[in-house]
Amino acid sequence: MSSPATGRFRLASPAAVLVLGCLVLTLALVAAEWPLASLARLGVSANTGSTPWWELVPFGVVGFVMAWRKPGNALGWCLVGGMLVGALSADGSFYAIADFRLRHGTLPLGWVAMLAQPVWAIEIVLIGVALLIFPDGGSS
Repeated sequence: MSSPATGRFRLASPAAVLVLGCLVLTLALVAAEWPLASLARLGVSANTGSTPWWELVPFGVVGFVMAWRKPGNALGWCLVGGMLVGALSADGSFYAIADFRLRHGTLPLGWVAMLAQPVWAIEIVLIGVALLIFPDGGSS
């Protein structure tokens, strides 16, 4: 973002940088579901115990808009976090299935997938917190 008077590049706020970073990471995780599902010989809609991407996207879009426009509102960050850990859990599930069920532990970093898969519990906590602070984001 350049200022017309000075022509210098102005850095964005830390919250905006964090929102954009979360957006890029979430999009990368959601895009990785297709090759990981193919590696596990499953469809993306397979029931792996994690929330499917099409159920996460509406919450994520609302969360990203809220976190971008009102970074002090905790509701937006809860929705962003829920989308992020939901996508991470789905990727972990597909990779763990591919590694341990099909290839018997021969893929690299299979243990990381086993650690990433149960983060769906964090998603449940974030959804619960989002419900508790709805509609004003916890502000008084």
